[in-house]
Amino acid sequence: MHKSLIILLFTATMFGCNANQDAKKEASQTENQATETTQSQKKTEITETSWKLVSLHGEQVPMHEDQREAHIILKPEGNKVTGSGGCNVLNGTYELGDGSSILFSKMATTMMSCPDMETEQQFLKVFEKAETYRVKGDTLLLNNSNENTLAKLVSAPAKKN
Repeated sequence: MHKSLIILLFTATMFGCNANQDAKKEASQTENQATETTQSQKKTEITETSWKLVSLHGEQVPMHEDQREAHIILKPEGNKVTGSGGCNVLNGTYELGDGSSILFSKMATTMMSCPDMETEQQFLKVFEKAETYRVKGDTLLLNNSNENTLAKLVSAPAKKN
């Protein structure tokens, strides 16, 4: 009788541990799926949209008749970024991390010369310093690590590159 009771208690304990492990595993899988869904939604909210540059460091971007609009498009395939600095074509890669982090890398441009290169040069520096982003309606804000806005862009009809 005593031996049967010990076996019964041991079996019940093992069953309870397995049930607890299964519950933890299921909760972890649910959490991972929620994280993947959130990351996918964030990618969807900023990718495949042409983002037109409207201000740098809080200052309106001047438009010149003889230049293109500065803009970027974040493409999910290969995490590519393409666009224009206003004069030169630009491309590179980006990575979205936890929360609202974003990092740009391998940024390159063509080497044409235009009347106003200052705006383009400042825009290119944004990609070196941007660490976070925020989307508010049709506006994308690229921010530094202190959450200071480096560039403000608005969604525009997609441009063919």
